[in-house]
Amino acid sequence: MMGFNWDSRAVAAAPIPLDKLPLIENAVTNQCDASDGLLDGLVQDPRACSFEPAVLRCQGAETKDCLTGAQIEAVREVYGGPANSSGRRVTPGFPSGAESNGGWDVWISGGAITDPASRQMFETGLILNAIDPDLRRLERRGSKIVMYHGWTDHALSALKTIQYYEQVGRTMGGPEEVRDFFRFFLVPDMHHCGGGPGPNVFDAFSALVDWVEQGKAPSASSPRGARWWPHAPALSARTRSKPSTRARATSTTQRTSSARRRSRPTTTEVQGVVAVRTE
Repeated sequence: MMGFNWDSRAVAAAPIPLDKLPLIENAVTNQCDASDGLLDGLVQDPRACSFEPAVLRCQGAETKDCLTGAQIEAVREVYGGPANSSGRRVTPGFPSGAESNGGWDVWISGGAITDPASRQMFETGLILNAIDPDLRRLERRGSKIVMYHGWTDHALSALKTIQYYEQVGRTMGGPEEVRDFFRFFLVPDMHHCGGGPGPNVFDAFSALVDWVEQGKAPSASSPRGARWWPHAPALSARTRSKPSTRARATSTTQRTSSARRRSRPTTTEVQGVVAVRTE
């Protein structure tokens, strides 16, 4: 809720027209797609590529193909996240990527949230936020959790979910203790609960049922382009990708030359860190 208020104020101070969102998204993709060595139109891990919106700065009068200085600052504030009066970031912002077609246009590029509304959201959050990292009672009764989050969810930051999962690990005695009953799945370029240019339709429920009823934990195979957070193997699930609606760059010289095209990427656990390989 704090992020909603922060973002709404940032874009209210420097409105970003909806027709500029594909401009930002394409710039992110052109710079960051190759960061994982795979040219597939997806940004596997936004943290592996530091996108700077200043590359889109208008060189003269504002047009639909550039950002003003104020708009650049607004984009930085959304990516950076809420800060206190001393400038310290108090909660993560939203990773870059997939800003258009159900991203910022739905969750961020609206008007400012008023103070009364902020108070109402805060009070609601106290009731609804699932932030307790002590899941021992749930573990003792034999429950299992399969949790996934879209990297480009612009309603709830995936970075905050990563923080929560790591906090559960610290509370429960380490990541290996957690993965016995709790697996976490990150989906590249998926929006809030679905949508976006990345893979976003998969059968996580069947994987959970198999784990609970048959003791078969999610296996090392995975949806295309997806990866588990460290110390957890990937989800066994059927998946498909929606066709990307983003405009593709006409020149590939902007991409990292070492990147190469692959097919059927899966994930595997290597010394506690998930890496992409090709079968």
